[in-house]
Formats: sequence, structure tokens, C-alpha cells
Amino acid sequence: MESKKARLSLRAPLIWLLAPVIWGYIIGHFLPELHPVTVGIPGLLIALAALPFTVSNRPLARRIWPTLFLIGGTLLASSYYLHRLEPPPRDWNELPPREADLTLQIERLFQQSDRYGRVTGLARVQDAAPHLRDLAGHRIYFQLKPVRDELPAVRSSIILTRGTLRYLDPSGMEDGFEQFLVNSGAYFELRRGVILQTLHGGSWFQRFCSRQSAVFEQILKSGNAEDAALGNIYVAMLLGKKSALESEQKSAFIASGTMHIFAISGLHVGVMAAALYHCFLLLRIPRKVSTLISLAALFLYVQITGASPSATRAFLMVVFFLGSVVFLRQSSPFGSLLLSALVVLLWDPLQLWSAGFQLSYAVVASIFLYGMPLMEKLEGWRVISGELPAKNRWEYTGTELKRKLVQLFCISFAATLVSSPLVIHYFQVFTPGAVFLNMPLMPLASLAIISGFISLIFGLSHVIWVSAFFNHGAWVLIWVMEKLISGFLKIPGFFWKASFRWESLGIVAVLILLVALLATRSRRLVKSPIAYWIPPLILIMFIIFGTRLP
Repeated sequence: MESKKARLSLRAPLIWLLAPVIWGYIIGHFLPELHPVTVGIPGLLIALAALPFTVSNRPLARRIWPTLFLIGGTLLASSYYLHRLEPPPRDWNELPPREADLTLQIERLFQQSDRYGRVTGLARVQDAAPHLRDLAGHRIYFQLKPVRDELPAVRSSIILTRGTLRYLDPSGMEDGFEQFLVNSGAYFELRRGVILQTLHGGSWFQRFCSRQSAVFEQILKSGNAEDAALGNIYVAMLLGKKSALESEQKSAFIASGTMHIFAISGLHVGVMAAALYHCFLLLRIPRKVSTLISLAALFLYVQITGASPSATRAFLMVVFFLGSVVFLRQSSPFGSLLLSALVVLLWDPLQLWSAGFQLSYAVVASIFLYGMPLMEKLEGWRVISGELPAKNRWEYTGTELKRKLVQLFCISFAATLVSSPLVIHYFQVFTPGAVFLNMPLMPLASLAIISGFISLIFGLSHVIWVSAFFNHGAWVLIWVMEKLISGFLKIPGFFWKASFRWESLGIVAVLILLVALLATRSRRLVKSPIAYWIPPLILIMFIIFGTRLP
């Protein structure tokens, strides 16, 4: 009982903090003409007005202060969002593309080199010609080719560039890569140009991470894979280098709803954290010490793989979860999820409009709110739970197999339930068959990640033949995964092209589903079987009445 009370006590205030932040950001996004001060001052006064009611035990006061707090918090969040928002420079939508010399500081690299030797990523404009000075401080996307023998670009590098500058007009832009750039705060792109000079090679830590990334890739390729495509998938899975994937592979993974395997996210960081935990458990290292070492190792792994937003979010989830378990002695996975979301949004408000942010947090929240309770409900059946004593080893094995299949189904179903509207919204595809594909795929992917983890450990210890052995094992697993994906895609009805009739309907559907999931955990519905039918019915209604075929 104490653990349940702890989970609820930690969860409730975080929802009260996160909800007004999200709604405030939404208001600030759709009403960018508002001034932060004109929104923030009323929000502060309303929030302060709620304080006297918090100390009163009257029923009316208990209703007034939450309302005032939500309204005040929403206005304060809108003010903060508007303050952090970087509006595009004026009048640029009327100007044609032009050649420009810009000094950029790299913030994020998408790929250090493609087949044409081009470097792509996001950067901040540090300096520009006098007629382009209004670009200083703005985020920009670049796709440039180094000249001569320039130092390889790393995060925090400062480079002198020349290329074709184009403004990305947010108005009327369809979903796609350009929409992703605008949602990331990049209103300009610099293409068809070169990196003239590296003015600063970046911090020593970022250079170290870049070198280690190359070392990791070399270790993961040891053993000379006969099929280069398998090796590329392996590298993409362990290091997040999706540029190593071929276009046909990317299309198949997107159509099957499995592209998340190749973005360093909760699956990768969670598997790595579990592997480290068991390693230290075997070595009998004290729990707090092993936790700190594990978090340091995970931080390095995230940085070496590029510190993508998805990897950073997953790392924060692990930090808060392990911190609550080891140091606070409270297990609150959902509370850790909410706290990490709150920290991410306060650090970078634009993350709210990232497809990765929406997918990762919606999916994990659905697993906690729907998948795990459904798992407990189904495991309550005596045949599955194994309450009847097994007569022999085969009966025991069958019972355990049923339990594992039920667990995989519940997690996969919960993930597909909430991710489907977002996948339709961003990728124009509906993949109901992903429920069954992910059941064998997730264990196989986890085993491949564990094999990669062991390969890296022995590779860094210069025991290359062991690394090659585990690499071959991972390649076999990836081959099975690829065959499963191609086989499932041939099944009629596994996926089909679809899009919503209205642009924002997918986001609305996800919000309604999340509210429904929270409502099903209320005291009135938590024990009712009807609660488990409400979210799927909501999704079916949106699919039938809200989508259209191409």
C-alpha cells in the first residue's frame, strides 16, 4: 500500500504542473502575436489569488483553487513560451534565395558525411555580412561540403560557410522535413555550398565523442558482414546513424511502423541500462555506486551517438526513475516520465512540436496507463497466471509462454493505440498490423542491442574476435527482423495509406486518447472492464470518421 500511495502522491502534482505547461505552450504557439508581459502578469496574479484558497477546508475553496491555479499556470506558461520563442525575421518571406557567407556554430549533426561528402545539421548564426546581420542568433539548417582537408565537423564547432540561403516560410507549409525544421526553430536553410574554414574545432569533449563514434562503428563492423545491408542496419540501430540505411529500407521500416528502432530512444537506453545493472549485480558493486556509474556510462553513450533529442529524453527518464528507486526508495515510472517531460519542455519549449517528443512520451504514457493495467487484468485469468499448480515441466513452460505473449501483446497494443494518430499525421500511413509485428520484433531488437553492447565492451578491450562473434549473432537477429518486416508487409490490410481530413485532427485524437487513459485510471473506472474498451473505441471512431484514403 505504501508504494501505491507514493506513486499517486508523486504523480498528481506533476500532472497539475505539466498540464498547464502544455496548454500554455499551445496558446503561445497559435497566438504568437501576444506579448509575454501582457500574458504573464495576469497569470501571476491569478496564480497568487489561488494561494489563500489552498489553506481552506471548505468544499467551495477546494474547487476554486485548482481552477485558478490551472488558469494562472497556463497563462504563465504561455508567457514563458512567447519569451523563449524566436520569431522569424521580418520581410524574409518576400526575398528570393541568395548566396550568403555565414559563420555558424554547430548545435546538432544529422550526418557527418553522406555519399557526396556533405555535412548536415542545425547551427546558430554567429556572424554574417552587414546586410544579413538580422540573422545573428537564429537557428539554421545546413547541408554543405567541406573543402580541402578541413577538420571533421563536430557539435560546438564554429565554421565559416558559403552557400545558398533560403527562407522557410511557416505559413502554408505541409508536414515533412521542412516542417520539422520550422518546429525546431530553424527558419532558414543553407544548401549547395561549402565549409570554407573551421574557425574552432569544438570542445575537447565533443571531439572525443566524435572519435569514439568512429571507433564504435569500426567495432560493430568487425567480422566483415557478408551482407553490407545488415551491417548498415546494425550500425543504425546501435549508433542512431539512420543515414546508413538505404532508401528502400527506410520506406519498409516507416510502412511497418518500426522506424523507432533506429532512433536512439527508450528501447536502446533502457536495454543498455538493464545490461549495465546486471553486469554490476554480478560484480557485487553497491547499488548507489553502480547506479552512478551506469548513469555516467549512459550519458557517454548518448553523447557519443549524437545526443539526439530522443536519446536525451530517454536518458532523463532513466535518471529520474533510477534516482527515485535508489535514492528516494520509491518506484514511480509514470512520475519519472512526467518529470522528465516537464524538464525537457522547460529546457526547450519547441520540443512539444517534435514528432519524436510526441511519439515517445505518448507511447510510454500509454504503456504505463493502459498496457500494464491491461496486462495485470489479463494475467488475472487462472490459466495464464499459473495459479493452478503445473503438473509437469511442459505445462509450466506453456503457462510461462502464455504469460510472456500476453505481456508482449499488451505493451504492443498500448503503443500502437496512441501512436497510430501520430503516425497517420506525420507519415500518412496506418499500421494496425504493427501490434503483432512488434511482439516478436521488440525481443529480437533487444537481443541485437545487447549483442552490440557486449561487442562494444570487448571491442574497447581489444578482444576483437569476441566482438566479431557477437556481431555475427546480431546480424542473424537483424536478418530475421528484416524477413519478418518484409513478410508482414505482404499481408493484406497490414498497413494502408491514410491521412486525416483536418490537419490538426491527429494531435486532437492523441490528446483525447491520453485524457481517456487518465480517466480510465480513476477510482470509478479502474476496476471496470469497460475502461479497457473506451480508448480503442475512440481510436476506431477517429479512423472511421476522421481519415480519408489517398
